[in-house]
Amino acid sequence: MSQTMAKLLIAEDEDTLSYFLRRTLEESVPPFAVEVAGAGAEALKRLAGSQFDVIIVDLQLPDMDGVSLIKAVRQFDPFVKVIVMTAYGSPEAEIEVKKLGIDAYVTKPFVVEEMRTMIAQMVAETTVCAGGAGA
Repeated sequence: MSQTMAKLLIAEDEDTLSYFLRRTLEESVPPFAVEVAGAGAEALKRLAGSQFDVIIVDLQLPDMDGVSLIKAVRQFDPFVKVIVMTAYGSPEAEIEVKKLGIDAYVTKPFVVEEMRTMIAQMVAETTVCAGGAGA
């Protein structure tokens, strides 16, 4: 049974983290198709040209903050799964982004395997919801 790989977009300007996260997700079972954007504008370009199942957004990007990016993401796809990751987490920031309908809030450093499991669960839930039961 052939299954389409879930597509992920990582908006993260820290090259080491984005590379490691991308490699881990591409090599996981099942594997994910992963694109990385080092800035908000680049992420928006990728969003305009493709559809993603999950978007991982760093709150601190060089050209825009993550809140602005999430608002723009919601214009493209109001139902896409969004994970926020930040090294500068605070209860206030978490409350602010949760108002935007994000699906998860992760503070750095995080365990990459836990992130992979979370993404796999989100993709599975989306697939079940989209596929339905019996038609």
